[in-house]
This record gives sequence, C-alpha cells and structure tokens, in this order.
Amino acid sequence: MSNKNTLTNKEYLINLSSLGIKVFPLEKYITSKKRILHRCTCGNAWLVKPRGVLKGNTCGHDRVKNNEEYLASLKDNSIKVIPLERYINMKTKISHKCVCGNEWEVTPRGVLSGNKCGCRRSYSLRGEAYYKDKETVLYYIKIDNLYKIGVTLFKTDIESSLKKRFSKRFKDIEILQTEIFKDGSEAFRLEQSIINENWNVRYNGDKILDSGNTELFIEDIR
Repeated sequence: MSNKNTLTNKEYLINLSSLGIKVFPLEKYITSKKRILHRCTCGNAWLVKPRGVLKGNTCGHDRVKNNEEYLASLKDNSIKVIPLERYINMKTKISHKCVCGNEWEVTPRGVLSGNKCGCRRSYSLRGEAYYKDKETVLYYIKIDNLYKIGVTLFKTDIESSLKKRFSKRFKDIEILQTEIFKDGSEAFRLEQSIINENWNVRYNGDKILDSGNTELFIEDIR
C-alpha cells in the first residue's frame, strides 16, 4: 500500500482494496484532502475526504438515531447547514438553512450525502461564465480586522482601485496579495475553492458589504 499523501486515482482504488475498505468512490480522486462523493456499504452516498475513508470513516447514516446525533454528524463532517426543526428520522424532510441564507426542506439523509439548496452551484456557474476569457485579478486584502478574497476585472492600477472600492466602508485597507489571470474563470474557480476550504473561519456577523460577505474571514487564511 502506498503511503504518499498525494495518490493517483488508481493508487487510491488499490489502497481501498488492500485495506479491505468497502467504500466506493463515485468521483475521481483529486487529493487526499479534497472531498469527493463516495458510496457507503449502507447504500448511501456522501462527501468525504479520501484520507478520512482510508482511516475508516463511514457515512454514519445507520448510526444517527436522534436530534443530538444528527447535529453531531453535521459537525463531524464539517457540513455548514443548520437544521431549523428537530430531527425525526433519516427519511423525513425538515427545514434547513444553507450557508447562503436560503431555507429549504430536505431529508437528513440528503444533507449528510452532500445535498445543498443549489445556491453555490448556480452562483458558481454564473461567475465562471461572466469572467471567462477576461483578464481578471484574484485579490486578497485585509480590511480593518477582517480578511477578504475576491475577483475583479483587471484595471491598470489594481491597488488604488481596490482601496477606492472599500474605502467608503473601511478605514484600514491593506493589499496582501494579487494575481492576474488571462482567463478569469480560472481565478473565479480558485477563489471558490479557497472559500469552500475555509468555511470554518468565515465571517458570520452582520452584513457589512453590499456583496461579497461570504468572502470575508476572521483569520488570515494564507
């Protein structure tokens, strides 16, 4: 069995087999830390990091018996969805609140399998289309005590443009990092990937920007 942190898809499948792990990946392996969809022995599909599967993690669907266990399962799997009603069973729909603020009814089984309200995917597709083939800046700045990542169409003086954009709302603005992409869709996908990987330190206070609040963080994520 290979002990490398980064495997090929074939090596990952071999490792699962050699360890006798009866979990089947439904998506191609990317990295050990990148969640992909897997099918559990109980028949359910759920998003999980490959390294977690190799350590013996299962979807936990067959173990959720009450509201407290459901809340614990959401936390253990880093699922940023809040149930607004008490858990009944895995197959009964209850109201949940998505990270985007939308509320929708879904089964706990569906949430643990990675189902969301659809907002992030819809937004992502629109964003990729908007920035595609346009020179775009991926920026990372500190505004007062918060950190923000974002994308914007390229302008000659990037720093002045960014400072002007946020100066009406914030006193202290520090440009920490910028990178220019010829194809803005690449910058947008990278921004979304970084945001998704750092939900645990995302700013969840009152709305302070007209847009882009989900790109604010309470800690430096570099």
